Amino acid sequence: MTRSMWIAAATLGLFVGMSSAQTIAEESDAGATTNLPPPASMDSPPSPGPAASPSDSPVIAPSPYQALDGAGANGAGAGPWISSDYLLGYFQPARLPALVTTSPAGTPRARAGVLGLSTTSTLFGGEVNSDVRSGFRISSGYWFNDERTWGLEVSFMMFESQATFFSPSSTGSLILARPFTNAVTGLPDSVVVAFPGSPGSIAARDNSGNFYETHIDLSERICGCGWFRVDGLLGYRFFRYDEGLRIQQTTSPTGAAFVPGTRISATDSFVAENEFNGFDLGFRTEIRGSNWTLDFLTKVATGGIFREVKIRGNTTTTVPGAAPVTRSGGVLALSSNIGNHRSEDWTIFPEFGANLSWHITPRLEMRLGYSFLFMNDIVRAHDQLNFNINPGLFPPATAAAGSPNEPSFRFHIGDAWIQAINVGLQYDF
Repeated sequence: MTRSMWIAAATLGLFVGMSSAQTIAEESDAGATTNLPPPASMDSPPSPGPAASPSDSPVIAPSPYQALDGAGANGAGAGPWISSDYLLGYFQPARLPALVTTSPAGTPRARAGVLGLSTTSTLFGGEVNSDVRSGFRISSGYWFNDERTWGLEVSFMMFESQATFFSPSSTGSLILARPFTNAVTGLPDSVVVAFPGSPGSIAARDNSGNFYETHIDLSERICGCGWFRVDGLLGYRFFRYDEGLRIQQTTSPTGAAFVPGTRISATDSFVAENEFNGFDLGFRTEIRGSNWTLDFLTKVATGGIFREVKIRGNTTTTVPGAAPVTRSGGVLALSSNIGNHRSEDWTIFPEFGANLSWHITPRLEMRLGYSFLFMNDIVRAHDQLNFNINPGLFPPATAAAGSPNEPSFRFHIGDAWIQAINVGLQYDF
């Protein structure tokens, strides 16, 4: 929160406090000027006087924080409200398979970087994109009646993207390889990128994209009293989440079959996109104190999820003195799986949350909370990799090399969760 926001909140609180104090002082002055009965004479017995009426009883003003039946924590009636939260989110990390391997110097080329051998170790793979990321949520709503039994709320939330990079290069002293399973022999194999006498490099990037979520809900009070309330929520929900994995390798092959200075660059790209639209249904439970509120949120959205996996691959060969030649296909992205693959299904999107709010003024409150969201039946980029490869499909592939036609593509559906801590302000107009 910026310093200006703190100053604004403090100024608002001071203004409300001074206004309340002035009102109480005016009521006290008015009471002091009312007619009082004359003192009784010491020579005569006291008169019983007229009977006290209910209107003569002192009136005690309710606390500005007292929660009325069906109303907000400040007893406010119909009208709009707005809130803003800063989020710290933690996404379920991606667990990459072994994408880049190495072997010690002296390893034969045919065994370099091959998985399953005691001499092979993994350079790039495992858990990535596990850092905490920032986000925000902006919400607004409107209560249609003074009892606040009916209302409407709209909210938008976003988390920033996160990426992991890996970019080793070698003059040949460090062996770099990309492992796979040979679909023809059924045995582990590898594509050697850097080897003694043959320099090479690899640039890999795994990206967890921005997460967007928005919903519009109509709320209705189901039950409630002065300190307890349960609202039902019904509306529409949308979310979008994408991931991407890109691997580029460059090698300078040597030998009689290659012109000195030849460079071969191969690129694989896997993009997974998820988009959800559905009905939102849930409950919000509130427990109120004198100047605080504890609320719990339980929601489940049911609807359709649209999934798309985009696979691209190409290989460019550059020979000195000749124009570069680009062919379709890389290493993991070949003619057998390249393309746009789409899928639709019905799924659920649950959300759970809790917030503890402190009322700075009758209309302004600060809150601290926690939320958990579960993205069900989504596609993630690393899950779409198929390491069962027919080396005959490596560019330049021939028609006779198409059997078996691997790597093939099939959807691999998974899940991911998001946990977040939020801190923010809400103001009732």
